[in-house]
Amino acid sequence: MSQTAPQENNRKPGPAWGRRVVVTGMGTINPLAHTLEDFWAGLERGESAVRRIAAFDPSEYASQVAAEVKGFDPGKFIGAKEARRMSRVSQLAIAAAKLAVADAGLTIPEDDAGDYGIILGTGNSAFPEIEDEAQTFFEKGGRRISPFFLPTILPNMCTAQVAMHLGLEGYNSTVITACASGTQSIGDAAEVIKRGAAEVMLAGGADASISELGLAGFCSMRAMSSHYNETPEKASRPFDSARDGFVPAEGAALLVLESLDHALARGARIYAEVVGFGSSCDAYHLTDPEPTGAGVGRAMRQAFRYRLHKCPCYRHQGRCDGDPGHQEDFRGGHKKYPGQCHQVDAGPSFWGGGRRGSDCDHPANATPDGPPDHQPGESRPPV
Repeated sequence: MSQTAPQENNRKPGPAWGRRVVVTGMGTINPLAHTLEDFWAGLERGESAVRRIAAFDPSEYASQVAAEVKGFDPGKFIGAKEARRMSRVSQLAIAAAKLAVADAGLTIPEDDAGDYGIILGTGNSAFPEIEDEAQTFFEKGGRRISPFFLPTILPNMCTAQVAMHLGLEGYNSTVITACASGTQSIGDAAEVIKRGAAEVMLAGGADASISELGLAGFCSMRAMSSHYNETPEKASRPFDSARDGFVPAEGAALLVLESLDHALARGARIYAEVVGFGSSCDAYHLTDPEPTGAGVGRAMRQAFRYRLHKCPCYRHQGRCDGDPGHQEDFRGGHKKYPGQCHQVDAGPSFWGGGRRGSDCDHPANATPDGPPDHQPGESRPPV
């Protein structure tokens, strides 16, 4: 892709006039595919990766479906000994990060690694490991607990593991904001570059929380889809009138973000530019969104003030309550910015899944049709 340097000063002060940030690499390991090409092809075909849970027997629970990553071999990315000493989410994050760096054609220099960092979004991503060690504790006693247990379950450990495996010695942080974590990490990483604290940042989301402990907890909250156990491929339908809850998933996806100057200097291929970001909090309820959708509107307006050309990636969990406010806010966005709003949905990975929405978004600019946001063969009333 041919690029020319911008005419304006690329280092003007202030958040809206900071350095320009571009996307130069993408990598993902997810339930649908382990490569970008296969992932996008699956989206274009309208495929669903949701199936009956295979990790354990879910028969006693109201919800029995999930999107699990199948056929993943961490040995392709990590040494066998190291892989055994880390959580599944760390394995997935390292793999996706290495794929993203390779896709960007990026080399991380040892003598300048302080300009390279990472912000990764996740949640309580170590449910399977906690469940396993708790069983060991109750059956065999505390002295049999693994010495790697605590380092494994800390939420920031997958961020740290990626940094150690890639030699990222710069800005390092972990975002834990439930289903918004992955998307927020991208916005935060872009701001790090804008203010000159890094030249290159990896950003995205990773989670691997599918376990009986996690399923039991969410089923007790009545937050999970429970009417599609016999047709799991139809369960994830967040904008559909027949939605009945969200579907758990696992996976990892990361972007390589760079300052525009850095990307142009090394002749990088540029997928997209991050030109705006907005974040807000409903401060309303533990699980239910605020009914009027005011928080979504605040985030959108912040992003548009940063000259965003499209609405931010909008995360929706398929909850049955609070949707009218979200729908109204989308209508308001279309009225205020006609022709500029779009929706992205890839389904949550328990907590940190916002990132895969960005994977869906960028290639859509180069193809006739964006990824499907409905169930194949079914009609859906407009939002």
